[in-house]
Order: sequence, then structure tokens, then C-alpha cells
Amino acid sequence: MPRAFNQAEPQFHNKNQEDVAATDSTTRYFHHYIKHIAPWYDLSDASATFATKLPEASLELALPFSAILALSAVHMSQTSTPSARTAAEFYHGHCVRLLIDLTAEDYVDENTQGLALASVCLLRSYEILSAYRNPSTDHLGSSLRAAGFWNYLREDITFSLFRRCPLKIDLDQMSLPTQHDTDQDHLNTVSLILGRIINACFSGIITDETWPSLLGMLQDWRSNLPPRFNPFSRAERGLGLALPSTWMLRDCHGKLVFPSNPTPRS
Repeated sequence: MPRAFNQAEPQFHNKNQEDVAATDSTTRYFHHYIKHIAPWYDLSDASATFATKLPEASLELALPFSAILALSAVHMSQTSTPSARTAAEFYHGHCVRLLIDLTAEDYVDENTQGLALASVCLLRSYEILSAYRNPSTDHLGSSLRAAGFWNYLREDITFSLFRRCPLKIDLDQMSLPTQHDTDQDHLNTVSLILGRIINACFSGIITDETWPSLLGMLQDWRSNLPPRFNPFSRAERGLGLALPSTWMLRDCHGKLVFPSNPTPRS
């Protein structure tokens, strides 16, 4: 057991390589963060700060160390190791206490400010993953928790397309929503379908049924869109431009609908 799990108030004041390697589980959480989670944060950072500087600082400082392990453990609990949930909650609680205990004198230091901000970024992702439930059965579908999840999913999709890798979120056990009370619900549903398509493309495991099943999902979704999603005006732009001007009723309609039956050019 890690030293932190054997103490009511864990002492991480001089966390070093030996401490991180104290147990197999802690080592796996730390490595999982560097390999699978940090690249998402470093997508637009050539120096890979979240994969290099933050783990290095965390070997000596409790705040980023706890944030790293909390996020990594909750992600593993959602994807491969359900038992990691206990460790995730433990480290999350400790990290929150450390943030609360930060004093004004501590926060004057620029390095502490940066580490606190980075830790908060990790905790935001932790809380989205930790609170996740199937959106199709969540009775708080309009809550901040649900909004955070859909935002996280679309960010995950963007990262996966850039890196050509599967999503961090496991969508296999998620059923598609059957009730669409708002136009945004249709956007959320097609985001799930897109996530499944990305996972199929980059997972390396595709069966003969995969593509017909995904195409059927997309066609069913498209056929169930209300008429108001169709463009209310479309015109050729001229000047040799290939795409016409398309006018939609709402912004979210424009993100969903593309000309499915363009008029043939004469």
C-alpha cells in the first residue's frame, strides 16, 4: 500500500522517485498520466509542459502529484481498472484540501501559481469523468455536469482527430439518447456517433458489421432531424467557389447539417 493510504493525513512534502515506485498501482497511475493523458493537454504545446515539467515538479510537490494521480486513477477506473476509483477519490480529496490551504503568501510565487492552475485543470477533467453517467439515462441532463461532459467529449474528439488515436472516453457501453428535447440534444447524439466512428477507425479492430452499424446510426439520426434543421436558403456564390452559401436558422443547425443532396451543376 502506498504510504498515503496508510495515513489519515498523507504527507507528500518530499515526494521522489522512490515514493512513486513504492507500489505497483501508484507507478501505473503516474505512468498512465504521462503516456495517455498529458499528450491531450500538450496538443498545442511543443515543449510538452504537462508531460515533462509538471510530472517533474510533482515528484517534490504534493499538489500536482495528487492531481496527476487523481485524474489518472479515475480515467483508469472508467476504462480498464474499476477498482482504481478508490484511489482516485482519495487523491482528489487530498488535492482539494491542498488547494484550499494555499495562502496568499504562497500564491504570490509565480511557480506556485502555475502549479495551482495546472492542478485545477487536471481536477476539472477529473470531476467531469468522475461524475459521468450515461447521458441517455441521466435525469440531470440539463445540468452543469452534463454540459461539462459534452464539452469534454468534443474536446476529446478534437484531440483524437489530431493524434489519430481512439478517444479517452469508452463509448462502447453508452446507448444513444432516444429523447431529444432541444436542438442541442441532436448535436450531442451525433457527437457520440462521431466518437464511435473515430474509435472504430483508430482502434485497429473492425468487423464486417462495424461500418454498416455505424452508417445505420448516422442515417437514423439524420432522418429523425426536424425540418427546421434544413437550410432556409442556399445560393451559389459564383467566382468559381465550390461551396454554396447556406443559411441556417440557428448556429447549432449549421454544425449538424451539410448539403446531403446538392443540386447538380448544369
